[in-house]
Amino acid sequence: MGVKTEVFASPLNVHRDTTKYYSQYPRDAVFGAMGSAWEARWEDLGAYQFNPEYTAEDLHKALKKAVEATKQDKPVLGVGIYPTYAKTPYRKLLNKHMGYMNCWR
Repeated sequence: MGVKTEVFASPLNVHRDTTKYYSQYPRDAVFGAMGSAWEARWEDLGAYQFNPEYTAEDLHKALKKAVEATKQDKPVLGVGIYPTYAKTPYRKLLNKHMGYMNCWR
């Protein structure tokens, strides 16, 4: 797919082929992170994958940020890695935007 940007990576788990990554923690900039995943402009990332912490709050917040990125004029592709928790706010948001997404189990 040509995805070379990771959002929510860490210095310990960033893929070796990734050319830039954003961490949940701004302090990871000393290890090469481009900055905070929450403060990054996802609409400017082009193609990226994101894998937030598996808390209901972070999963929902990240999905909202990815959906917002698609509302810009620039083409963007975000691939989210998510668990299939049934009764969470992010599942409601996923269901609302299913035309933009595919889910695999």
